[in-house]
Amino acid sequence: MKIWLLENGERTGPHEVYDIRDRITDDELHADTPAWYEGAEDWVTLGDVATYSSYFNEPTSGEVLQEEEKRSSELIDSLKRELVSGGSKTGSQSLKIEPIYPIRRFFARVLDFSLYTTLIYIIKVQMGMNPLTETMTMRLLFHVPYLLLDGFALSYIGTTPGKWLLNIRLRASDGQRLNFTTSLIRSVRVWVLGFAMQSPFVIISIPFSWFIATKYGKFLWDIPQNNITRCAPFTAAKLIGYVLVIIAASYLFNYMVPPELIPTLENLKAWNPS
Repeated sequence: MKIWLLENGERTGPHEVYDIRDRITDDELHADTPAWYEGAEDWVTLGDVATYSSYFNEPTSGEVLQEEEKRSSELIDSLKRELVSGGSKTGSQSLKIEPIYPIRRFFARVLDFSLYTTLIYIIKVQMGMNPLTETMTMRLLFHVPYLLLDGFALSYIGTTPGKWLLNIRLRASDGQRLNFTTSLIRSVRVWVLGFAMQSPFVIISIPFSWFIATKYGKFLWDIPQNNITRCAPFTAAKLIGYVLVIIAASYLFNYMVPPELIPTLENLKAWNPS
C-alpha cells in the first residue's frame, strides 16, 4: 500500500508502509498528519488509517500480551512451513527482501569499533596498563562491553554512531525498534558470524556472510528475526562528519601512545602495514 502525506502544506509521496512506521516511531509523524492512500475517498489522518492506528493508541497489558502471543504463533507457523517445505521458496517468501548495502554497513561497523577501541585504549593508558599486550581471554572480555553498547544503542535509538552518520537504521519486522535482548543477540551474531570474533578467520567469514546476503536479501544475523535495515541516501554533512570522526579517533589514538611504546608500535606497523 502506498501512502501520500501533507507535510508543511506540501504533498509528499508515495511512501512505503514501513517508511511511515519508522517516522512514526521516531516521532516525526503524528496521529493528526493528513494522509491519503489508494481506495480512500478523501484525505484522512494517520490515526484513522487502520495500519497505523495502534501506534497512536497506548495498548493495555492484555492487548500487549495478545499481540505477543499472535507474533509467537505466526513465528511457529512460519517455522513449520519452512520445515515442511525443506527451506524452499515458500519458506523464504516470508523474508522482507531489501538492498543490503554491504560496503556502507561495513564502514559503519568500522567506525563504531574504532571509537570503542580508542576509548578502551585511552582507559588502559590512564590505568597504567600496556595497551598493546593482551591475552586471548582479555581480548574476548574486551569485546563484551562493546557488544552490550551496540545492543543498547540499536534497542533504544535504532542506530549507532557509525550507522547514524551513514544514514542506516535497524528495525524489527513490524517496524518497531528491537528489544534489548534481541539487539544483543544480533550484535553477538555479527561478531561471531560476520567478524569471526576478530580472528584470522575473518577473511572467510565476511565474504561468506556477504554471499548469503546476496542470495537471501538479508545477512545471517538478520534472518532469524527478519529484521529490517533501512539505508537512506547519503548527506554531505554526515559524510564529512564520518571522515572527521575517523581522523579525530586516529589522531587521539596516536596522541595517547606513551613514548616508551612507540618503538613497539612501529614494529607492529612494519609487520602489519594495514
